[in-house]
Amino acid sequence: MKALGLIAVLLCVPFVCIAVETSYYPDRSADVIITPKNIQDDSVIYFSEKFTSTQNQIEETSFADYISHLMGGPVINKNSDRDILPGGSIFDKSPANLLFVVDSVGSDALSHYETIFGSSLKSIDAAHKMTMTRVAYPQDSVASLATLATGNTPSVHGIVNKQWRSERGSPVVAYKAQALPTVASVFDIISQVFEGRSLVVSASADFQMSSALSLHQYLHAENQLWNKLGFFYNFETSQVESLYPGSFPSSLRMSATDLLSKAFERKFTLANPHDKIRFVPETFEFLVDMASGNVECLFDLKKKHDFLFFAEIEFAYAVLSELKSNFLSLVNDDAPDMISFVFSSLKGIQTRYGKNSPQSMAAMAILDSVLVDLISQYNELYHNKVSSQVVFLGSSAFTSLHNIPSLREAVYATVRSSVTRDSFLAYFPSIYSTADNLCERVQHTLEDFAEMRLEVVCPHDEPLQLRDIKFVRASNASNNTNNTNDGYPESTAFHIVLWFSIILCLVLAATVYSLCYMDVGADTSLYRQPNPKFHAQ
Repeated sequence: MKALGLIAVLLCVPFVCIAVETSYYPDRSADVIITPKNIQDDSVIYFSEKFTSTQNQIEETSFADYISHLMGGPVINKNSDRDILPGGSIFDKSPANLLFVVDSVGSDALSHYETIFGSSLKSIDAAHKMTMTRVAYPQDSVASLATLATGNTPSVHGIVNKQWRSERGSPVVAYKAQALPTVASVFDIISQVFEGRSLVVSASADFQMSSALSLHQYLHAENQLWNKLGFFYNFETSQVESLYPGSFPSSLRMSATDLLSKAFERKFTLANPHDKIRFVPETFEFLVDMASGNVECLFDLKKKHDFLFFAEIEFAYAVLSELKSNFLSLVNDDAPDMISFVFSSLKGIQTRYGKNSPQSMAAMAILDSVLVDLISQYNELYHNKVSSQVVFLGSSAFTSLHNIPSLREAVYATVRSSVTRDSFLAYFPSIYSTADNLCERVQHTLEDFAEMRLEVVCPHDEPLQLRDIKFVRASNASNNTNNTNDGYPESTAFHIVLWFSIILCLVLAATVYSLCYMDVGADTSLYRQPNPKFHAQ
């Protein structure tokens, strides 16, 4: 028990623990939710130096507004913190936003990397660091991405986790079929504001993570000709596939063999010139020798997680090449573009080799060199005006609780009569069961874990109304349907005020000029000549 308490204390030491909302969405959230009274998280976001705030913390629900602000878009969430938004001129808005998300790598992993190699990642050296503050629980990586994209918590957007259980007891996978967000994301709203002219690109090996940062399927169905590209890797077909059937450039229809051949040809340039990585064709392995951190390891591309890591990198380069070759007209137009990549494979590397293993550290070093190169090339493509962010999505409290065996087994012993083990393990620390007095029984079990400061939430005690999906048109693009005054993009409001003022000034100047130089002519009534005879008399 002391060990559990120590775990909880250690989790809170490096971070600021804050009280958060227990998010509940009807028909999706569990019947019983075990939640910490205080949430700690090691997620951080690094913003490009040109477009930075003076603040050092950002709530996850404010990230979408931050991105929209950089691109001259509308308010996404009227309740977000506007003080964190960067300053700057309306004429200096970014023509493209470049977003990288690295799953399961947080500030603790970044600190360990710095300890091993003696320096931080080069891709974030000049960037502005902001600690990401969680405001909702429970959330795994997929739900967190939905929160970042929509500016709302799971109780509003409806993506409560990677999967949940339906009323019939079957598993429901987020972003499949009807399991979609019920509010628009910043990607949806920017597309609507610019009437589909903005290019929205999203790519990841993970279908759900790519979907979270792409155009909503409902919006795609209504506007199939809009400029959007979404990609994921399909293990069943062993190739990259599109989120939107029918909109797939043939050059990006890459198989596993295509991705491997590209990876073999890639010349990786690591931050330290003495560190080397080379491909061994006889064994299908990458051999990494990093003298700077005394790290030597190999990646076996015949293994799933190792293959996915290099596949995500190669596809990111393939997308860049496609934009340079066939999308220059969209790159150079006046509609801002949104390009996002989620590197989901590092979680698999950590699972297979260990969180602080040589392979995990080497993977971070390789990805760092890739991010530096991609950011540089995208800046060149968009004339050094790209706004970029690197989001390190660390381990959440949801994952931390799931990975504590003693807690998990103690709770299962309490609920085993009302839930199958497979179902319990799939959703814990959420529990789907309508058994009588389940909340009280679980709460009693948690008394043995008092050091962890956990509590039980039973949402059915206060039933909520189901939210309907709401999309707005470009003329009033905002997630807040009762907010009728904040829907104008900042650029539109600025131009209305600017040009109206200029026109008024010109009219005033023309009026004053006309009055000053007006030729009144001769007026015989005012300027009569005196009669000389009258004066003589």
